[in-house]
Amino acid sequence: MLNPGHAEDGNVTTAFTWPDVWIDVEGHETSGKAVRVNTRECMEYLTEGHDANKMLEDSIFRDHKELLMKFVSADTTVDLFDEKTWAGKDYSDLVETIHSIIAIRASQNQGMKS
Repeated sequence: MLNPGHAEDGNVTTAFTWPDVWIDVEGHETSGKAVRVNTRECMEYLTEGHDANKMLEDSIFRDHKELLMKFVSADTTVDLFDEKTWAGKDYSDLVETIHSIIAIRASQNQGMKS
């Protein structure tokens, strides 16, 4: 379900207010501890100065809309890198996209040498 103010609803997105919810993001790479994040502060920071309509045109959103909606509306936490948490859904296309578009890769598939 789309929230009021969401660009796909045809509403003005500048007035959209993100939910003010605190969540614990587990599995911090360095410390292994959970990091407490306020969803409103985080999303306002990430989207400030950006056009929501242009963001939705990006292939990661456009091509994976159905999977992303399942991901964000899941009843339990979904770890895209742990298939045991997928609750019968297949997120492999989304994981592949993350690896090919978002994840940092060594230049020309060469490892770093020290």
